[in-house]
Amino acid sequence: MHWSVAISFSVLGITGLVMGLGKYVLLPVFGHTLFAWLADASKALHNFTGPVLAVFLRSSSRSSSATTCEGLRPRVAEDVGGMLSRKGSDAPSGRFNAGEKILFWVLPCFLSVILVVTGLILDFPNFDQTRRIMQQANLVHLVSALLGITVAFFHIYLGTVGQRGAYQRCAPATSTRLGRKSITRTGTRT
Repeated sequence: MHWSVAISFSVLGITGLVMGLGKYVLLPVFGHTLFAWLADASKALHNFTGPVLAVFLRSSSRSSSATTCEGLRPRVAEDVGGMLSRKGSDAPSGRFNAGEKILFWVLPCFLSVILVVTGLILDFPNFDQTRRIMQQANLVHLVSALLGITVAFFHIYLGTVGQRGAYQRCAPATSTRLGRKSITRTGTRT
């Protein structure tokens, strides 16, 4: 499920950036003909992939929300998951650490809901929206998308080079239910 959300979010991010900033960045480089084709293909792909992401997010959030809430105690939030601890030890966090929990609640549960709602308003303009509502939805969609892309880049950074061993733990052979079951005090999965 994670990769379905990741691929559709990446497609939406790239096509959204082509539509939003392509006029200023890509048009001078590609010219009018190629940019017109690219923008038209991006618009069609963006409008098709948006509702697909909404379905994937619903399924992904439903399966992850219960396990994300476990282990979130005031002490974990107090010392920011052990980073501000005087003892130098990590706080017990259950399956996910504090950063993963914050990332989960910010991106799929907050920003993506805003993106889906404003995207559907923009996709279906025939439901009595005024021009003002469409403009506001477009602005909210743009700001939420840029914040979401920033958070997604942070997630990708942490999952590849930012946290030692994170990428290796995502390998299919080690990513079994048993392998993800427990987490040690240092934050590495066993």
